[in-house]
Amino acid sequence: MAGAFSVLSFDDDPDVLSVETVTGTISLDRKADISAAGVRFDHLRPTAHTAVDS
Repeated sequence: MAGAFSVLSFDDDPDVLSVETVTGTISLDRKADISAAGVRFDHLRPTAHTAVDS
């Protein structure tokens, strides 16, 4: 997965992974895809600037 992504969470519906591509946005609802996005986010989080540094 390359590019921007968002995990959309809903109270009464399953989570959805939204992935931006060159040609548009793809919505995925497979648990494996959503889990992979969570792992990727967990790897990115430590590299983010703090509010003070950004």
